Amino acid sequence: MKTSDQLKQERASEIKKQEALLKKAEADNNRDFTEDEQTEFRTLNTSIESFTQKIKDAEEREAAQKRNAEMAAASGVPNLDAEEREKGKIQKRASILTAIRRGIVNKPLEGAEKEMDAIGRQEDRDADVKTPENAQVVIPMSFLRATAQTVSEDSGNYGGSLVVDQAPRVQMGFSPQSVIEELGATIWTGLSGGDIPLPVANDYTFAWYAETGAITQQKNTITGPTLSPKRLGAAVEISNRLLAQASMDVEAIIRAKILKGYNNTINVAAINGSGSSNQPEGVLNKTGIGAGSSVDADVPTKALVAELIQLVMEADSTQDKLAFLGSPATQYLLETTLLDSGSGKYIKELKDQLLGHKFVASTHVPQLSGNEVLIFGNWSELFIGQWGSLSVLSDPFGAALSNSVRLVLNGHADVAIAQPGAFAANTYFNETGV
Repeated sequence: MKTSDQLKQERASEIKKQEALLKKAEADNNRDFTEDEQTEFRTLNTSIESFTQKIKDAEEREAAQKRNAEMAAASGVPNLDAEEREKGKIQKRASILTAIRRGIVNKPLEGAEKEMDAIGRQEDRDADVKTPENAQVVIPMSFLRATAQTVSEDSGNYGGSLVVDQAPRVQMGFSPQSVIEELGATIWTGLSGGDIPLPVANDYTFAWYAETGAITQQKNTITGPTLSPKRLGAAVEISNRLLAQASMDVEAIIRAKILKGYNNTINVAAINGSGSSNQPEGVLNKTGIGAGSSVDADVPTKALVAELIQLVMEADSTQDKLAFLGSPATQYLLETTLLDSGSGKYIKELKDQLLGHKFVASTHVPQLSGNEVLIFGNWSELFIGQWGSLSVLSDPFGAALSNSVRLVLNGHADVAIAQPGAFAANTYFNETGV
């Protein structure tokens, strides 16, 4: 049974075909459809409507499955289908570190690690993602959810604390929090095939006519951005001593660090990706987002903050997933700038809110030209697509001089903004102003 995401992809393909018919006739002096074109247009229309109903049914089914699973979890009774239950068992048994160790000595994977790898490779095939030929283990992204790591160097700060007589309580290093999902971005995982168009249909305009007046025909284009799988990768080093001597299982640490690095990369791209050098285009570089009226360093005011809300509302954005995003420095600035000269109140006084809307602070938000940034938007219009799994190559020679193993990781993802008008930003907030 197909998921709602798969059905949406298929519907998008039909919409793209219909759009091509419209553009073809429009390019040919706005001529009428031929008989064959009209038949194809109607067939596509029927197909699109059918997909819309199937998507609605699938979403209702998925919502019911999620609800039932949550109820089952609350009652302690599992409610997963056989395939998912089996994946869950494999996830608990499989060890990424064991797979890495076997890769170092060129031994084939066995047991749960072999099953984990097979699941990952199948996900790549389903997503039409080519698994690197030299990948020794492919990790399904779902298996991850649960800098160099050494033992004795740097005062033991990179692994030495794991080799002790008593099992330690490992402290994870500080790293930026993943905020895009918290803000309500639309995240699709397990995507298959190639590009995924995000068509945006413009509204039709009605007019008033006399009783027998002829209606003016309209042709509204259906255009939009496309999610396209882009490669993202990383290389980290783990000392051989840590792999061999750790007195506790470092599996959870390695998994968490891999996922954290992956999420950080997605967050940075979603907020400020350049759109060039293989990067996705983030909110701050997207043409068409609303721009605050500041043109140079400006002390924030209630009016300048409220202006961002106005810009998004004027673009007819929905009320769904509306929120502010800024850096910790932006937050400090808003919390220490007076609202006016008489009330003694500050622009931002509630912990997680700003002018009645959710506010999230993250170090992923950059400082631009020495000024702080504040973004407001309907974050459901920010789409993140993920294809296939994460491939891992254990390179025992690349870091041999430092007695370490180098891990090379590769994944595929993309970021796209369906409607730029759903976002607005002021990139000139500064404590001192001009």
